[in-house]
Amino acid sequence: MHVDKYKSSQVSSLIGHDMRSIPNHTNEQIDGSRSHLNYNLHSGNPFENMKTRLEELSFVKKKTTNVIASWAVTAPAGVDLDLQKEFLKEMYDWLVGRYGSENVVSAYVHLDETMPHMHFKFVPAVGGKLSAKDLLNRYELKVIHKEAEKAMAEKFGVAGMILNGATVGGNKSIAELKLRTLEKKLAEKNKELESVISKVEALNEDLPAEKPLYEPKKGLLGSVVTVKAHNALVNEFNGLLALERDRQRSVNLWKSQFEDEKKRFKALESDFEAFKRLDMPKEVLTLREANLSLKNDNRQLQKQLEELVDDNKVLKEDLEVYKGFFDNFFGALQKASQSVIDMIEPYIPMNFKEWFYRAFRGFERD
Repeated sequence: MHVDKYKSSQVSSLIGHDMRSIPNHTNEQIDGSRSHLNYNLHSGNPFENMKTRLEELSFVKKKTTNVIASWAVTAPAGVDLDLQKEFLKEMYDWLVGRYGSENVVSAYVHLDETMPHMHFKFVPAVGGKLSAKDLLNRYELKVIHKEAEKAMAEKFGVAGMILNGATVGGNKSIAELKLRTLEKKLAEKNKELESVISKVEALNEDLPAEKPLYEPKKGLLGSVVTVKAHNALVNEFNGLLALERDRQRSVNLWKSQFEDEKKRFKALESDFEAFKRLDMPKEVLTLREANLSLKNDNRQLQKQLEELVDDNKVLKEDLEVYKGFFDNFFGALQKASQSVIDMIEPYIPMNFKEWFYRAFRGFERD
């Protein structure tokens, strides 16, 4: 089940493909001899449905605007066609309820390809505005498969009809559905076989048991059978023999088909039992172990990070202490230097004072 969005320039060929009105299609999976089996679950002309709805909505007409969205829904494999059609009809009703019947353009079911599927096309409208971006947002695409799965599971009593390839549990449920379908077919075959056996038994009862088909005629030499009567007797016998052979062939054919169905039933039953005994795949266990290992490494790294943060905090506190000490030290040293200058200044000759000040200031900078 996946969704696509289309611009107005793509609509004609898109709906034409659904309606099979395009004579030269490029899809090699389409069997033209079965296209007459396709049908539309939604009423009305798709083009008129789309046009009418777009005229009611507010939007800026641009070439890049998506005017149609389409969900492709595939029927579950391995079950009979009637159940597949029922599933697609239920999905159509569910999608109509989700997006609104006024927005539906068409819902063509294709039976002329490999798997029966439906193209549910609708105008993506939100609050009277055309906006595929707002309707088919990230949250919608995240939850719709699970919600559709839940709805179909409630309807059909099994899981895995939407998410049928995602989990082992889904595959088990589809196996149950296949088993149920096979049981139904087997019951139908048994009923047909019983009908054939009843007809054969009725035919045997209608056959004369003791009364001869022809009474011999009396002649001079006693009872004799004429050539004509003899040939009629032979023809009658051959007819009965052919009828018996046909009956036997029919019984053998039904017995053979019955045995084949029993074997298929046993094989499917065996597969189902294997599914029930199936443990969690080894790859999942390996990933779980790897995940636990990564979680453990992450906890250790988190602990180391916390220790480094604590060490950094202590170093910052020590740095502040040392900084205060050196600020006080150099402040006292500067005051002491000024006192020395004041003390010896009266004794410095005038022509040496400028040189002395420059040298002492250089010493202070160093």
